[in-house]
Amino acid sequence: MPLRSYALTLLRSYALTLLRSYALTLLRSYALTLLRSYALTLLRSYALTLLRSYALTLLRSYALTLLRSYAEPSFALL
Repeated sequence: MPLRSYALTLLRSYALTLLRSYALTLLRSYALTLLRSYALTLLRSYALTLLRSYALTLLRSYALTLLRSYAEPSFALL
């Protein structure tokens, strides 16, 4: 009987180890998926911020160029 009990204890222990290992693998996979998703979201946000900043810089530059061209005296009228 003690040998059977010992064998069952070993089997239970092995089964629990396998379950923990499987659970940790699933958890790791889920965590990595979440981290990738978060990283992609951050990269998209950063890229959009850069594009928005670049577009605003171009618009400001264009507006200043237009203002300067209207502010300069026209020699055609002289």
